[in-house]
Amino acid sequence: MKQHYLPEVYLREFTNEHGKLHTLDINLLKNGRAVFETQRYPVEVCRSKDFYTIKPTYVKANKEMIGLKPLFLESQFGLYESKYPKLLAKLKRGQEYLQREDARLLIYTVFDFKLRNKYFRDTTITNLREQVFDQVAGDFKDLIQAYAQAGIPGVTEETLLAEMEKAKEQHMADPEFSDKTHIASLSKRKTSRDSFYNFITDHLLQFEWLIIKSDQGFITTDNPGVSVDKKGRVQNTKFDEDFFFIMPLTPSICIGISPTAPDKRYDSKNGKKRLTYGMAPEDFIALINKFHGYHLSQFIFANNKKLIDHIASLINNNAIKK
Repeated sequence: MKQHYLPEVYLREFTNEHGKLHTLDINLLKNGRAVFETQRYPVEVCRSKDFYTIKPTYVKANKEMIGLKPLFLESQFGLYESKYPKLLAKLKRGQEYLQREDARLLIYTVFDFKLRNKYFRDTTITNLREQVFDQVAGDFKDLIQAYAQAGIPGVTEETLLAEMEKAKEQHMADPEFSDKTHIASLSKRKTSRDSFYNFITDHLLQFEWLIIKSDQGFITTDNPGVSVDKKGRVQNTKFDEDFFFIMPLTPSICIGISPTAPDKRYDSKNGKKRLTYGMAPEDFIALINKFHGYHLSQFIFANNKKLIDHIASLINNNAIKK
């Protein structure tokens, strides 16, 4: 079963009048070829076979998934994906505020788009592989020394460490590591009432939310949303401090959040989250688009050929980092 790691409900916002995405496939660069525009339907892109399916081997490796149905995550994603269009419609018509629950849902959705994404699995999760094993091995260090000193025939610290190293090699070679670790992480958050998501959401509610507008000028990618730190470094996910998070929601609307701009008007008791709208100058729109060339897996999208051809020209001339 093909499952979208970036949902169709998001992608459809960037389609043209025929329901297609003007698309660039960055993988062409790997073969020394120039990128060029093609048109694709949302159902055709940003999907992978059984990307979120909970398989028996995953449950065996992580007991916390016992009892969860194979499509548990798909059903959880559907809970907010079904509400996303109505929520977005409020921003499109320039509503001055969101009710607190709508505001929390918006940030929950945006944050989940980031953490459920293929790019997150392929980079952040994969890079944790050795770190996870070394942490576990460190926890067993005292136990290894105790066994080595127990005087068991044939058991020495060297033999135990050799077995540990052998186990590490098997762990590092496990082709399912990233998949099952990512799915286990997502499942744990969903079954623990999303406490981590709730923490991030409540944190981001404290800051000004800018609704940055353009005249159909924003592109998006298969991993939308980036954080720019105070040194100008573009990062995939950074929500702690000194960040400016920006994410296109439609070709005309982009959300921006920064902790350097506390929302003095926000009062959790009155249940309203005020929004600040503003039209972005062309150079800022170009900068936002450029930032989205840093963290993606394969695709860049626009809702019109003129814009995607312009982006293709910039990429082929090495003006956008890839």
